[in-house]
This record gives sequence, structure tokens and C-alpha cells, in this order.
Amino acid sequence: MYKLFAYLFYISLIAVVGTAITTFILKKSTKKYLWISLGVLVFSFFISQFFDEPADSIKDIIKITSKKSDTGGFDTDEKGNYVLKGKALRNTTVTIKDDLDDNYPVKTKKLRKNQNFKYKFHVTPKEGSLDINLHATDGKRSFKRDLDFYNNTDTDDGETVNAPYYNTTEGHVLLSSDVDKLNDDQENNFYEFARAIVQKENPKIKMSNLKNSTLYVEKLKKKKSYKLIYECIDKKTKKSFKSSMTLIPDDKEISGDATFEYKDYSSDLSEYKQTNGGLVLKTAESSSVTSQTENSSSATEQKAPADNTTKLRKISKNIKSDTFSGANIQNSVLTFIIKDDEAYTGIGGFKLEQKQLLREIEQTIQKYRDNPLASNGMIFTGARYELDDGAKSPAITFYFDSAALSSMPDFGMKSADYSKEYDDPTRLLDYATNHYIDGMFLKNVIKSKGIYEGKGLIKNGDETPDWLIDVETGDTLPKPLK
Repeated sequence: MYKLFAYLFYISLIAVVGTAITTFILKKSTKKYLWISLGVLVFSFFISQFFDEPADSIKDIIKITSKKSDTGGFDTDEKGNYVLKGKALRNTTVTIKDDLDDNYPVKTKKLRKNQNFKYKFHVTPKEGSLDINLHATDGKRSFKRDLDFYNNTDTDDGETVNAPYYNTTEGHVLLSSDVDKLNDDQENNFYEFARAIVQKENPKIKMSNLKNSTLYVEKLKKKKSYKLIYECIDKKTKKSFKSSMTLIPDDKEISGDATFEYKDYSSDLSEYKQTNGGLVLKTAESSSVTSQTENSSSATEQKAPADNTTKLRKISKNIKSDTFSGANIQNSVLTFIIKDDEAYTGIGGFKLEQKQLLREIEQTIQKYRDNPLASNGMIFTGARYELDDGAKSPAITFYFDSAALSSMPDFGMKSADYSKEYDDPTRLLDYATNHYIDGMFLKNVIKSKGIYEGKGLIKNGDETPDWLIDVETGDTLPKPLK
């Protein structure tokens, strides 16, 4: 609407100038047209003031007036509270929520242009930090900004926080589901010890994605030694993980930057790998092809044998369309690369567009399933979108091994199975050996799962091999053969 009246303003401005020049040169009375043009000019200028130019980013919609600290986020006061302040630069709806935690309360507020807003947050020392997402809308478009709040509570307050029974040889359960002999500061510090040890043992895991669940603390009979059993939950996969360790603080005082040693560490986290979709189980690869791939670098592209290169190049050329950019071989598997544009149409578009992408995958499977290059299966991946750090991540990856391809029905357009499956192509998910559809991307773009509602967005996630995880996360990027 803004552009409409802006164009009208410029057209009427040209009309006014043209009419004035015509009057001056031809000496003809054009007052009637001049007044009409002036009227349209004033009207379009006045009306255009009520509309805003479409936003290009969230900075065009709201302005955060609160200042960040040296941490790069927002530090709470000594009580763990923080008030986020800002101003709406246009009429908008602001939503505060945790995209990774459905249990976090959602706050939604409609704001008028130039209206100031405040949001209150509280971060406990036990939590340490709070990662929140702010969404702002501009018409049908939605933008997001990540907000990080850090607890700045001084647990010292002039008093030390001591570990109970530090120098004794007595055994005591200090914290469990039935016992709580710790004050809040002591409990918070033991949580921090546990998380610090887990992070040290698993440096590649993002601790910000792990939410505290439970903690067991027992003073052992050996002096200075404490048994900790720490349980946490992955916000993305909702899986629970348990870690056990013996903590040995260097001093009785455990507040502040207390140093420590630890031993007897064990955790099921060590068997998991960080991905964009959360923590997934590391799978031992048994095939010689995969072993060779891992030695040279996990899941790197493999060249087809010389006699197959021509066939592969022909497939890559023939498959090019509005949906696919080409094909290649990935870990000995025939791989079809979906164009990035499909992220916002085939994945994050209307339901008809989502169905159309799956139908095109079906027809591609039908066409090439018996091709010798597909003897090890097929991969469909791509529809990449840009992350906050500038990297690109695939919104979808389907993997069909040879057994899955042979068990699939005839998807030929003249077959009975095709007409039966046509109205619900999501059944294709049932045939996949592994599949990954980025649920957070769907939430951010269309606020729902679309045709994938009621369907699992991840299949056999615990059994996904490392080379395929690298494809799903975008760490390995298949490129079309030219």
C-alpha cells in the first residue's frame, strides 16, 4: 500500500510540472488539469504518511534501547532480574518465546508506532543464562532476533558459600528427590560444577541447548569428595541425559571462581553428537566405503568411477529444473540437490507447494530407482536457508537405502498406487530410511508444520550415520556435477 501511494505521488508530481510547463509554453489555460493534479499530489502525499515502507529486517520494526554488556548479551541485576526496553518503529505484533522450549510462557503484545515497551525477565543462578527469541511482524512477514540474558547475581554478598562436611569422613546424602539439605547458593554452585565438568568432557556440545533437570549430591566418606549425578534435557530433541562424577573442590569455599578436580566421570552424552537438530547418537560405520570416507574426511563427496561419470553428468543435466539444481554421488549414494528457493516454497510454502515438492521427489525416485548409480540408494537434500551466523543449513534431507527403494510401490503416473498416494504424498516419509525436516524453520516461516502436521520430522535420528548427519547439518555440502 505504501508503494501504491508513493507511485501515485510521483505520477501526480510529474503531472503538475507537465501541466505548468504546458501552460507557460502554449499559453493555454490548463487550470482545470493543474488543480486536479495538485489535488491528487496532496492527497497521495497525505495518505502515504499513514503507511510504512515494507521492512527489510527487524531493525526496521523495533528498536531495543537497552544496552548490551561486555558479554554480548544482557546482564541481570544482583537479584537476577532484567527489564528489556525498546520502541516500536511501526505498528507491529511482538512475541517473546523460547523456540526450543515449548514450556516457556509465550508473551504477545500488539504495539502502535512509536509506542515504548518493556519486558521483565528473571534468570536464576541455577539457570545461569536464558536464551529467548523475539519475533516481530510486518504484515505477513515475520522477523526474529535472539536475546541472551546472563545471571549477574553476586552469590557472595560478603559471605562465603561453603561445601557441607568438607573435611569430614562422614557420608551424607545432601540433595536427592527425597532429601534437600543444601541452601540455594550451595545447590546452584553444585549445578555449576556439574555443568562445567560436562562441558570439559564434551567441548563440542552446546551447553546452552541443555536444560537442567535434576541433581543428586552426596558427600562421600573420603574427605573433600562429593558424588554428583547430573541430569539434563536437550531442548530440541527432548532427550534426557545422565552424567555421573566425583567432585573434589580445592577449597571448602565453593562460591565465585572456585577451582576443583574431578574423577570417575561417565555419561551417555559421550555417545552423542551435536547437530542443528539437537544431539544425535553417533553410529559406528561398518562398510568399507564409509571407513575409507571417514579416514579421508567424514562424508566427503566421492567421484563416480570413470565409466559412470558420463552417466552421472547426464542425470545431473536432465534433473535440472525449478526444483533441482543437479545431482552427484555422496558417500557412494546417488544424491539429488534441491534448490535453495525451495526452502520458502516447497518446505515453507503453502500446502499445495509442499505437496508438489514431495511429488517431484516421488517421480524422480520412480525414474531413477533402477539406474545402476542408485544401487546404494538415493539422497534428496538442499532447500538451504541462511542461519544467524551466515552459514546455510538444509531444510530437508531424505535418504532411501537400496532396501527402501526396492520396497516402495510403483509411483508411475498410470499406476493405481500413484492415484492412491497422490492426495497424501507425505506417505513418502514412511518409506525413507532416514529423513530430517527442520521443524524450527517451519515454525519460524509458516508458524506450523503444514502438511507435516502429525508426522515425525526426524526418522531414525539415533541411527543416523555420521556422514549423513554432516549432510543434514550442512557441514558437508553436495554440489551438482557439471
